[in-house]
Amino acid sequence: ADTISTVYVRATNANGEGIGSSVASAYTSANAPTTAGHSTNTIDSITWTWSSGGAQKDYYGWTTTPVDNSGWTLNTSWQQLSLAANTLYQFFVKARNTDLDETSSINSSNYTSQNTPTGISFGTIATDSIALSASGTFTNLTSGSTGLYFSNVTNASTPGWTQTNSWTNSSLSPNVQYSYKVKARKPGLKIFRLTL
Repeated sequence: ADTISTVYVRATNANGEGIGSSVASAYTSANAPTTAGHSTNTIDSITWTWSSGGAQKDYYGWTTTPVDNSGWTLNTSWQQLSLAANTLYQFFVKARNTDLDETSSINSSNYTSQNTPTGISFGTIATDSIALSASGTFTNLTSGSTGLYFSNVTNASTPGWTQTNSWTNSSLSPNVQYSYKVKARKPGLKIFRLTL
C-alpha cells in the first residue's frame, strides 16, 4: 500500500526506431486505519486512538457533533477538547496515500467522564428520616447506566443506583448521628466518589 509504481511508454516506427517516450507514476491506495478507540477520558475531553493498519501518508480524525477535527496528522491519537461531561460522542478516522487519495473511515463511540459529587446537601430532617441530595452538576443523569449511589455509612442502608438526585433515608432512630457518602457513574460503570 502507498507504494509508487512507474510506467515508461515509448513509441517506435516501422523500423523499430524510438520516436519519443513519456513516464507516468502513481501510488497504490493507502491502508485504512484499524481498531479505533480511546485511551483517556475526562469531564471535558476524550483522547481518541487508532492503529495504522499498514502503509499510509497520514490520518484525519473528526466528529460531526460537535463539528471538530484533528487535521491531517502523522499521530495515531487525537485529544478532543471542550466537550460536555457524561456525553456520548462518535469519532471517525481515515487515512490517505501520497497522491492524497483517501481511504474509507472507521469509527468509535465513548462517553466523557461524569462530574464528581462536590458535597451532600440535607433537606428535611425528622425524628426517623433524613432527606439528602448530591451537590454538583450531573449531566445526562438519566442516560444509559448513569446514576448516583447514596449510602448511609452508619447503618449500611442505600437505595442503590438511582437516576434521581435525592434520597429520603427512613427508618432511622431519634437523636443519632448518621454519616453518608455518594458516588456518581457514567455509562460503562466508571465511578466518581465523594465521602462525607
